[in-house]
Amino acid sequence: MADRDVGVRKLVIVRHGERADEVHGHEWHGQRDHTNWHDPPLTTGGHGQARAAAERLVTRLAEQQFDIVYCSPFTRCVETAVPIAQALAKPIQIVPALGECAIAARQSEGRIPGLPFPSLASWRERFPVVEFLDTLHTDKLEAAKPLPEDKLVPDAIQPAGVWSLQPFIHGTDTLLEHVTTDTVLCVAHREAAKALAQLKIGTSIRRPPYCGVVEFSIRGHTGQWTLHQQDHE
Repeated sequence: MADRDVGVRKLVIVRHGERADEVHGHEWHGQRDHTNWHDPPLTTGGHGQARAAAERLVTRLAEQQFDIVYCSPFTRCVETAVPIAQALAKPIQIVPALGECAIAARQSEGRIPGLPFPSLASWRERFPVVEFLDTLHTDKLEAAKPLPEDKLVPDAIQPAGVWSLQPFIHGTDTLLEHVTTDTVLCVAHREAAKALAQLKIGTSIRRPPYCGVVEFSIRGHTGQWTLHQQDHE
């Protein structure tokens, strides 16, 4: 990123909407099994939050240059991204690395590749109003560097017994190297914003609300990160 002739870029992280497993008595609890335990959908309220976020982002990002809505592979994130992408008239591209910050991924020794998710074909069939680009695997990009060895190392922003945040940070760095627009819009998880604030800036932030937005600024010639704006609960 240091070689790119830019001033300041923005990374915009949108947290997904309300998820079914965090609502007591939701019908999804009766449907949960070993194949989908990690991947609850949005609630009805969560879908409403996503539509409201889409309306806000149309205004918030009106002057920003970006081409794609990048998205974690988790169902709750894709369902959140669809109304956002539709409102902004942008395609969605699933980036598995953006899901590596989620606790479910970090509790799985196989990480994201070891967890089942809906296929790209199923998303295209379910949401024909939005274009889904082919999945972007950051470890296959030219900008990708070798991933440091991942270890079970608890730190200030993650509980003991989960794998480190290295794959998420590494994947996000590679995505930023790959994307050429001044603004990068991602739909991901609360852990994404908290991890980037802690590990890139050295500061702790409160978790964003459902469909809350956290914006980071990244200075091109130094790579210095700053917290630009954050929605609070």
